[in-house]
Amino acid sequence: MKSCGEYTMNSDKGIARFGHLIRDVVTDLDGTESCWKVSERADGEIVMASKTKGKSFRLDVRIRERITPQIADDLFRRLSEEPLPEHVIRIAYAPVISARVAEIARRHHVSYMDYAGNCRIVDRAAGLLISRSGIPNDASKGRPKTADPFAPKSSPIVRAMLHE
Repeated sequence: MKSCGEYTMNSDKGIARFGHLIRDVVTDLDGTESCWKVSERADGEIVMASKTKGKSFRLDVRIRERITPQIADDLFRRLSEEPLPEHVIRIAYAPVISARVAEIARRHHVSYMDYAGNCRIVDRAAGLLISRSGIPNDASKGRPKTADPFAPKSSPIVRAMLHE
């Protein structure tokens, strides 16, 4: 697979990972290698452009550290309302996109991708739909588990609180 240009910007590993993932997705789409030109906008967001087999792709990548269902509706509503140049696909990119967050993104017509490459990228004008799911995501394993108030270590504390 051919790599063109630099993906790393301000030593951000997130955009480097995204660059490799999107290249793989486009290669899977039409079997050709793609070359991406990456540029950073003044507001810190990333714009990527590629041309492969006569098709041009421009992506406006919105990188987020975390997208939870609690914030997804507001985030995707704002992203869908922002003006978007013609032939540009806006993509929300985060370490983990849960099934619930993906559903909210689809409702707002916002494309998304996670660190594993699970994605839904849509450009209705170009007739483009890329959907990948079921790829195990190592990023979801690092999330802290919620505390169990009935765990052996927690139960003396809960009992003491209830006793008072």
